[in-house]
Amino acid sequence: LHLRRKLGRRYLIGLSLLTLGLIETRAGTPERARFHCEQALEIFREMEDARGIGIACNALAECLRLITDTDLLTREQAIEYLNTASTYAEEAVKIFHEQVMEPLRLAETYIEDGCVYRELVRHLSVDDPQRSAAVEKSRMAYEAATEVAERNGYEYRAIDALVNMAWLYYYVGDVRTAEDILRI
Repeated sequence: LHLRRKLGRRYLIGLSLLTLGLIETRAGTPERARFHCEQALEIFREMEDARGIGIACNALAECLRLITDTDLLTREQAIEYLNTASTYAEEAVKIFHEQVMEPLRLAETYIEDGCVYRELVRHLSVDDPQRSAAVEKSRMAYEAATEVAERNGYEYRAIDALVNMAWLYYYVGDVRTAEDILRI
C-alpha cells in the first residue's frame, strides 16, 4: 500500500485498501474492514470505475452486516446498519447485473444481498411489516444467485446460496423448508 501510494497509482491503492478490508473482515474485525472498504470505495467512485465500486460496495455490505452480529448494538442500531448495508448490496448487484458482466461477482453480490436481508429478518420483530418484505427480498436474491451460479458452472456458489436460504427459513421458523432446501 505504501509503495502504491508513493507511486500515486489510485486504482492499485483502491485494490490494496479493498484487500485490507477483506482481510480484516475474515479476521473478525468488520469495523476496521469498514474503514478500508470506505476508502477504497471513495477512490473507485472518484475514478468512476464500476467494477471497483461494485466490489467495494459488496465488501461494505458484508462489513456492515457482520458489525450487527454483536450484542454491543441496540436493535435499532443493527437495523440501521443493515438498511445501509442493503443499499450497498443492491448497488453492487445492479453494477454486476447491468454494467460489469462477471457472473461470479454477480452471484456473490446476490448472495450478500440475500444475507443482508436475512439478518434484517433476524432483527425485525415478527409483527413488523418490513419483515415479510425482507424475507421475500432475501429469498429472491438467493434464488437469483443460485440460477446465475448454476448457469455459469459455479456450483459451490449455488450451494452457498442454498445454505444461506436454508438459514433464512430456519430463522423464520420454517424448519421443514430449511431441511428440504438442504436436501437439494
